Amino acid sequence: MKRLLRLLVLISVWPLVPGAETLTVVSDRLMAPVVADWLNNTGIEAEHRTTNALTAVQQLIQGRADVIAIGRPLSDGERRQIRPPGRVRSLPVGIDAIALYVPRRSPLKELTLAQLARWFGIRPCHRHRAGAPAAAVPTRFALSPAVAGHDHFVHQVLCDAPLRPDVFLLNSDREVIEAVARRQGAIGFASAALGAEPRIRPLALRRGVKSRPYLPSRQHLESGRYPLTHFLYLHLTANAGARALTRFALTSRGQALLGRRFVALPESARGRALDVLVR
Repeated sequence: MKRLLRLLVLISVWPLVPGAETLTVVSDRLMAPVVADWLNNTGIEAEHRTTNALTAVQQLIQGRADVIAIGRPLSDGERRQIRPPGRVRSLPVGIDAIALYVPRRSPLKELTLAQLARWFGIRPCHRHRAGAPAAAVPTRFALSPAVAGHDHFVHQVLCDAPLRPDVFLLNSDREVIEAVARRQGAIGFASAALGAEPRIRPLALRRGVKSRPYLPSRQHLESGRYPLTHFLYLHLTANAGARALTRFALTSRGQALLGRRFVALPESARGRALDVLVR
């Protein structure tokens, strides 16, 4: 009888604590605390590693991770490396944005995307209407290509053109924040989730000269009005633990945990993501 009871207990927890499959989760540095909260709240046993987005993607491609949590989608080139094709599903689980930070006492209040493109890119971006030139070019700090935010900035602001060679590249969002805070007249881009640092402040951005400026506030991220808003993703294989983790991330509780640092998904987006997960 005792053996039967133990067996029933094991069966009841099997969907949440997979025993036959070892779960390996790799997160970028920004999402790691949220993923740790998710794992702690579900009781899913997993090896959880933290690295940059580029390394996380390579580990997924090489079969060394069952699910990765990063702040960007997979590129077409990365998807072509996944074998067999279709082995990985990608689902949005939250919202973040790229913010432009300046020191707290900087006189700069707002910029257009065209002005940003001139400061950071090697050529103007055809998607942005040129505005009046900004003040003298500041010292500029940017995320390196290994960090998720780099891809968003280059695509949305620079039309996929390279950064200027005189822009300083740093290896984490927090390094950008620290660099900007230490140097008066500096500017740098990093996750909007780090805007509470008292020595810096985010700038309002305009899509064009006649557009309204928006700060990267929670309200403007939820509405999509802030120009550099983007999704956070889980990219996962068919591993049972990876699916269970993703399912929890899309629950009300999972979204509340994510909402401590980022912005939760709208209800409609959560529903679409869950539909993809159960297919």
